[in-house]
Amino acid sequence: MIKKVLYKVLPKKIIQFLQKKKYMWIAKNAFDQDRKRFMSSVYSFNSSLANLEAQIIINSHSIEKGLTNINFRPGFGKRALSDLVYNMEKYSERTEVINSEVFSNAINIITAYIEKHNNLAVDVSYLKDIVQKFKVSSDLVIDCNVVNNSKSGKIKESHLDFFKFSNSRSSVRDYSSEIVSSKELTNVFSLANNAPSACNRQPWQVHVISDKNKITEVLTLQKGLKGYGTNIQKLLLITSDNRFFSNVHERNQGFIDAGMYSMNLLYAFKYYGIGTCALNAELSKNTEKLIRDILSIKNYENLVMFISVGKYPNDFKTTKSPKKSINSYIKYH
Repeated sequence: MIKKVLYKVLPKKIIQFLQKKKYMWIAKNAFDQDRKRFMSSVYSFNSSLANLEAQIIINSHSIEKGLTNINFRPGFGKRALSDLVYNMEKYSERTEVINSEVFSNAINIITAYIEKHNNLAVDVSYLKDIVQKFKVSSDLVIDCNVVNNSKSGKIKESHLDFFKFSNSRSSVRDYSSEIVSSKELTNVFSLANNAPSACNRQPWQVHVISDKNKITEVLTLQKGLKGYGTNIQKLLLITSDNRFFSNVHERNQGFIDAGMYSMNLLYAFKYYGIGTCALNAELSKNTEKLIRDILSIKNYENLVMFISVGKYPNDFKTTKSPKKSINSYIKYH
């Protein structure tokens, strides 16, 4: 009742001012709740088995990527291996029975590392003791060696049925010197354009970086392709446009919509026989500002992710990157 009276007697500007104050208060509470929920779960400040598994995945993937590097360095990854073993030891101390796919994959990746170095007659025998130390169920043992690919083979995958097409997608981190043309980009963007979004708002923006100096500048700041990225033809930055949203309840929607578009984009590049690697936009405040300045990114845009783009080399290696079984994350209610 009082609210209705106030709406009638107060000037419109005052009402708008009070509404803005109210929405700012709601937004502050929502973001505070997000912060508390996030910080109470992340592995930097917590050490559940799931936290340890996350760190094991990161350490393992670092080793796995190194095995595909075209400029392979024997004995690489000592820091990553040390961190991996440390986290595996912490994990094994917490459970009597190791029945973790993630843990098993780590063992398998270390085994692949040993095999690679044995083939090069490089002594990494100290790692064999680690493999023997952590016994896992034989049901979880899989081959984690790198996948050998050819350009012709990858292009043939472009028109497989979707089951095979999707399962054959993998990140390609180094490319040939062949140019990715403007026409090819237009074809890719046209195909990716059918991505779903909330209320069909399509809040994504795509920044196509072609200037080699800018690509180098941005990737040096982003740090996700250190040691890789030979012959990158284009670097894409996907952003979400906050002008397409109404209130704090939609604060995550831009990331969701732009994320779905980005996946569509990765599939579209694969369909047209072009290699890609999805790269994160996990940046500090200062680093983000530098990248925004380099690319003239507007304040209303949120940085979602980068994608490196290039043509397949004649022969190249990719990671297997084993995925969790669906039973490990599907919950029925």
